[in-house]
Amino acid sequence: MNFDILVIIANAALHNLVHFVCHNALFEVNGEFPLPTSENLSFEGITHEAGHAKTWSFSDLKILDETMEEILNSTGPVLVNLRVETGEHHPRDYLTIRSAESGQVFRVAPRLRLGVDASSV
Repeated sequence: MNFDILVIIANAALHNLVHFVCHNALFEVNGEFPLPTSENLSFEGITHEAGHAKTWSFSDLKILDETMEEILNSTGPVLVNLRVETGEHHPRDYLTIRSAESGQVFRVAPRLRLGVDASSV
């Protein structure tokens, strides 16, 4: 995540934005390098200082589930930091990921899921 985007989001003051971050202590896309000072890093602290209205951090799915209604009813922008375990390594095919075909799949998928006409996308 680029930290400057947190300031941009806060400045836009989007009252209905809930930003979920999956924090697994790695720069996963860049080769799975450990995130420096990951144990002490506070995305919620940084986000609060950037100007977000509310922040949460969870490592327990049950507590997240119990809090979800409050999160979704909060005035944003809101950040929810999900501390997750690192999964198994998967090879990345960047030529496929960044292809025009993959981009089209990602543009169309939300519309198809919502039953919206995607023919003009």
